[in-house]
Amino acid sequence: HDKLAGNNVSSLCLAPDGRKLLFSRTLPRIGTYDVWSYDIARGTETRLTPSTNSDFSGRWLPGGHHIVYSAVGSGLPRIHRLDLETGKAEAMLGPTGFQEATDLSPDGRTLAYTERTPAGDVAAWSVPLTGGAAPARLTPPGFHVRDAHFSPDGRFVAFVSDESGEFELYVAPFPGRGERVRLSTAGAKGLRWPRAGNEILYLSLDRKVVSVPVRTAPVLQLGTPKLLFTLAGDSAFLKRYMLWPVE
Repeated sequence: HDKLAGNNVSSLCLAPDGRKLLFSRTLPRIGTYDVWSYDIARGTETRLTPSTNSDFSGRWLPGGHHIVYSAVGSGLPRIHRLDLETGKAEAMLGPTGFQEATDLSPDGRTLAYTERTPAGDVAAWSVPLTGGAAPARLTPPGFHVRDAHFSPDGRFVAFVSDESGEFELYVAPFPGRGERVRLSTAGAKGLRWPRAGNEILYLSLDRKVVSVPVRTAPVLQLGTPKLLFTLAGDSAFLKRYMLWPVE
């Protein structure tokens, strides 16, 4: 939408029912971020995190009455859960590193997120939203990970990692351990796994949107990558706007 165009908007996330959109916006002259909600049918915007610090990367939780987002307090960004009805926000994880939510499992029970460690690498993790279980690492240490998205059936997780020396797209079983399979061949910046589940979409380093046919049952099967189209503009800018249909 034209109202959301511009360099001050990022981290778009469509609600499960397709009616609202979360996005992060920079406050003019200040440079901090807040998380906003955009009502697609009515064309109205609502500021959800009116704090004096930066809040960004909002993700919807099941039911549409709660979101998770990264909040900068007195230290590094931590993932918080916000009750949209009461306005109450609380930290979900301890202050261990720069945390950013990336996806929610199809059953709505598990959050995937990335976290920068004191050593400087960035790993992907998962954590149950209820029950108090400890986070589980999804990717090996020592590398930088961008994005982490569950398959529509919840049996796999896809992520972008530089473990080969360049950022490439990988798929690994979830939960538990298993072989990581590389999908891209010439670099990847971001990914989406549409709900239909029969393909993974990723943005290459040279601004190409590529589709990789995939089946997850009974075992993981991958097809030949296919170029869909090439996007105009800066690839770093485009990655922020990778928004795909809910179906």
